[in-house]
Amino acid sequence: AASAFDIETSQRCFREFPGRCVETNPILGQRRPRGYAVNEAFDFALAFGMHRARARSRVWWTPQIVPEAEHVALGIRNLRAHLTPMKCATSANITICSGGALQF
Repeated sequence: AASAFDIETSQRCFREFPGRCVETNPILGQRRPRGYAVNEAFDFALAFGMHRARARSRVWWTPQIVPEAEHVALGIRNLRAHLTPMKCATSANITICSGGALQF
């Protein structure tokens, strides 16, 4: 669920703020199907590894917390994209903007 939250809020940011939201992970790209495929494959591999570790450890579930918390934090950041101000300067008919692009 956290992965879907992150992907959907990223897609919303790409759609509502074109040019302001940039995916910096080259594996994910900016397309929804690719994001789901990569994230779900990673989640499945992590769950499979943790299932195997369950027999050896009482804290087998802890490595799953980090990526889930990361997805939630990034999803919240995606929702706040409109709050990040862009700083633009114009000189000699050239406008340069910085500070407003959100990179995931």
